[in-house]
Amino acid sequence: DVQAEMQEFRTDLQADMKELRSDVQAEMQEFRTDLQADMKELRSDVQAEMQELRSDVQADMMTLRTDVQSNMKELRSDLKADMMTLRTDVKDIKETVNRIEASQTEDVIAMLKVGAQRSETDFRYLNTRITDIDKRVFTLENRPES
Repeated sequence: DVQAEMQEFRTDLQADMKELRSDVQAEMQEFRTDLQADMKELRSDVQAEMQELRSDVQADMMTLRTDVQSNMKELRSDLKADMMTLRTDVKDIKETVNRIEASQTEDVIAMLKVGAQRSETDFRYLNTRITDIDKRVFTLENRPES
């Protein structure tokens, strides 16, 4: 009797295991199918987003290119106008210098020397001040925090 019951129990257990295996396989197949569908949908969504992003970037690049070209044209135009003004000013300066040189060469040389001396004095003064300020900043930077 015990062997018969054990055999019956084993048979029932094997049947239950087959049924469980079949259920698990069915659930796994359903899960796999759902997962594949979700992945396809996700891939489609990502591709659509990427295409939209690509279109936006291309539009922005075109706008940026147009803006840069416009700015460059404006800059060229402004630069040409400034260069014309600069040329005119340089010509005027040259004429003035030539006129001054012709009439007062020695005075101009003396004025230039005085100007050079002033510039040298100013340079030394500023250099000393900058060095002093730099030294103060260095001292402050290296001072231990309280």
